[in-house]
Amino acid sequence: MNENLENYSELIDRLKSGDRSTFRNDLGILVQKFGSHRPLEDVAKLSFENKELLRVLLELTKENGQGNKLGVFAFHTSRQVGPIAIPYIREEWKRDEGAPLLHYLHLCLMDIIGASTIEEEWQHWMPIIAEQEIPLWIAMLPGKETKSRGLIAWSLGLLTKYAPAQAEQVGRSIIDLLEDTDYWVQIYTVRGLHSIGDKTMLQDALFPLARVAHDPGPLELLLSLSENIDVNARDSRGKTALMYAEESGNKKKAEMLEQAGAME
Repeated sequence: MNENLENYSELIDRLKSGDRSTFRNDLGILVQKFGSHRPLEDVAKLSFENKELLRVLLELTKENGQGNKLGVFAFHTSRQVGPIAIPYIREEWKRDEGAPLLHYLHLCLMDIIGASTIEEEWQHWMPIIAEQEIPLWIAMLPGKETKSRGLIAWSLGLLTKYAPAQAEQVGRSIIDLLEDTDYWVQIYTVRGLHSIGDKTMLQDALFPLARVAHDPGPLELLLSLSENIDVNARDSRGKTALMYAEESGNKKKAEMLEQAGAME
């Protein structure tokens, strides 16, 4: 037998029989010796069966992101595991929300949700997992650091594609995040609401963005993604978005609304 094949088989067998204390080292050797492409499918299959290995891959995804070969390998392998990885993505997210590359967990989740439209087996599992996971992701919103809350909002919006009965609950859970003045929370929340696609929620999003946003970017994103927003509508206080923009003293927001058809 070819020596490289023997070494490869030995490393795969070690991952089969190993534990958390050896996974990182063995994965590092595997990627260093054989690259990140060849082992991807084999390790993904093992991770589907061994959730401790999956947890280690998600840790590496979050810690390294696209920063090195092992991080790249962990990211792509975790995606290959499919919908079954989503609860473990949530666990890793919850365990250490302050990681600087948290968005790679979000990208992993996005890719799994996107691929579930074409993977036949994943199509079966996604509605089941989405229905179970949405309340648990909603429960993570309070008390999270700023960027984490925004990314959770976007993730929840994406999950509603497979659990439409929970779309209204998700929308009402995340729309209040638009009251946060942080740029990224607003951007990610707008994307989450757009993923849900409810016209009433998107209309309601117009007012807090006009009222509290410091940067016009989130408002611009909302208007560009949502063609049916009535920029002259009034909220429960009887005010239009233009009124709020002018009261906030943000000329850029006011000009943007006027260009979209808002009138005094």
